[in-house]
Amino acid sequence: MMTSLYYIIIVVLFALTCQKYAASIPTYPIFPKQAQFTIESIVFDAQDDRNLTEYIYDYDYNRLTLITQKTIEYYNYKWLQKAVYSLTDRSECNVYPIDMNNSADGFSAITDTNTNKTHIRSLQDFLLLTSNATYLGDTILRGFIHVEQWIASISIDTEIIFSFAKASYAMPWNNFHYSIPVQRILRRKSDGSSLQTDNFFDYRVNISSTPVAPPKGIYCKDWVPFYEWASGSDLGIQFSQVFSVRIDISTSIEQLWRSIHLRYHKSNDHQLVRYDYTPNDLIRNPVSIIFDYADSSLLGYTIDRRTGSCRIEQAVNMILSDSILHEPMVTLINYEDFLLNPTDQIFQYVGIRPCRSSIMCSVFIKQENVFPSDPNEDWLVTNIEYSWSKRQNNDSMNGNNDNKYFFDYPVELYFKLYRRDGGIPADVSFQFYDYRTDVYLNEFDIHLCYRSNQLLYNHLAFQLKLINRTTVDDIENVIVNRRHLVENIREQMISLMEIKYLRISQVELDHHTKESGHNDTFYCIFTLLDRTPYIDETSEVGLIDAQMKLERSINEGKFRFVTIEGYYFEAIPYSLENVEHFYPFNPNVSVNEIQLINNMTTIIEREEIYEQIKYSSKSQALAIVGGMLTGFIFGTLFLISVFHMVKKKSQITGGITYNNISFRLNKNRQEKDEPKITMEHPMSVRNETDS
Repeated sequence: MMTSLYYIIIVVLFALTCQKYAASIPTYPIFPKQAQFTIESIVFDAQDDRNLTEYIYDYDYNRLTLITQKTIEYYNYKWLQKAVYSLTDRSECNVYPIDMNNSADGFSAITDTNTNKTHIRSLQDFLLLTSNATYLGDTILRGFIHVEQWIASISIDTEIIFSFAKASYAMPWNNFHYSIPVQRILRRKSDGSSLQTDNFFDYRVNISSTPVAPPKGIYCKDWVPFYEWASGSDLGIQFSQVFSVRIDISTSIEQLWRSIHLRYHKSNDHQLVRYDYTPNDLIRNPVSIIFDYADSSLLGYTIDRRTGSCRIEQAVNMILSDSILHEPMVTLINYEDFLLNPTDQIFQYVGIRPCRSSIMCSVFIKQENVFPSDPNEDWLVTNIEYSWSKRQNNDSMNGNNDNKYFFDYPVELYFKLYRRDGGIPADVSFQFYDYRTDVYLNEFDIHLCYRSNQLLYNHLAFQLKLINRTTVDDIENVIVNRRHLVENIREQMISLMEIKYLRISQVELDHHTKESGHNDTFYCIFTLLDRTPYIDETSEVGLIDAQMKLERSINEGKFRFVTIEGYYFEAIPYSLENVEHFYPFNPNVSVNEIQLINNMTTIIEREEIYEQIKYSSKSQALAIVGGMLTGFIFGTLFLISVFHMVKKKSQITGGITYNNISFRLNKNRQEKDEPKITMEHPMSVRNETDS
């Protein structure tokens, strides 16, 4: 009986001991699908190197990023390519293949059995913690961290000891209780000597929102297969049909920034581009260049904003050639269609990078050979990188659920240029600011070119009546966008006269609020320009014919339109007049009653300009001859007067004598002896006394 009781006690004690031992073994480590951490590696060799490497692991996106002090490495397991960018000279990129199915190499790829495609290893296999790891026990690392250690064999002669923080350490970002690695030791089995120690820091189970992109302007050849490239239209990057932007430009050889203001207006029947900048020359006069691409003439208007002069020529004849490093604005103008139309170009997607510290940008890059044309440099290749702002759509506002990103506006256009003879590459940066899409045709005004080149134009005015509003001061009460109203009037005049848009200039609207009887009347004043230079005269109507067409349309009641706000406007018949005959503040007066007031001046627009006046050759010859005769006459009179004054002075009698000045005396007078001043002790006597 006692023996049976003894065996029962032994069995119970043994069961309790086994249960206690089983309970002491922790749960096998578990790992997330995303992680970001830093590893301090100490390699025990002759040099005992210590390196810091940041890891960004993403299983779902099948990518891995490594950041060291000297390089950034991108692992793309879809293409089995690794791109290594150098951070020392920021101009080098090398591509290497990724190994497959190497159990001793955590960076090697595997084949996903579900999709039969290459894929990154799980984080457990990436860190080389095999599934047959054995629990060693717990200990304390770094003085206060309680860890649990596991040991795994990775080869015949090497093994790894992993240390994970105990599960009792709660982390606010670790809701799923993932294991947190603290240390990894690689040691030799034969003698237990350590070969390498890896210490884990800043371990997180999600990826930071701050993205990592390669160095600026580095094109990595063969990094992305060409079939993975995409056009600008596919990527969603494109400039608006109508936009205005200010561009600040810097180059690697100049300290100062340049600035240029670009306006772009394109529709079905016209394309206008305007540049405002200050050339880098000795004069440094601000210049406006307006290009008109409407027809085969492709005219360019170069306006000097300081003198008011203008040069009109065909765009193909405009010589704008200079080095991109010295005149980057000229390069932008020359390659406008190439640089401002990225929709049809093919780009390699680089990644996401913060632009100007706060703007999240998507970066696209391409490479062009022998670009741009440069009279001072021989460029071998140029990397062209676009950075566009990146914004996530609001699904509730836009009604889509695919959570795609759209690109709002360009932030930077960056060139990295490599010379054929080698050396340090040059770079040019175009920074875009104040991007907007409210651009109107009145910003492409060329009336200065007509005035300075003695081309024909005429100042006209007429009246518009608001038909469907009749209450007092209704124009002041209704909400009418004046810019849109001007555009509607311009479109009507272009349509009725059948002329080009640029021939309507300086459109001004006004009305008088204190005169009774015309509170519903607008007064439109504008400048009508003659036909466009350098085109066939039969392709456009002349100045007088266009004016007659407009007058006939107004008189026949054809000049009318409805605004987007629903207001109906119509031109008052027989109200079109030249500005000098236009009396705007009494719409009830008929045209026959209007009289010319000589002392009345209607001011259309005041500008400080200096017009170039050309004279005929006959006028110039007469002016030269007249100037010579005038100069000869005045010169002769001046000589005669001088001779007379000298002769009169010579007849003055007597003379004046000073101690140090002697004038010529008359022979009736004699020079008197002047008294001399003598010293009591002259220098000669002092010298003799001293000697």
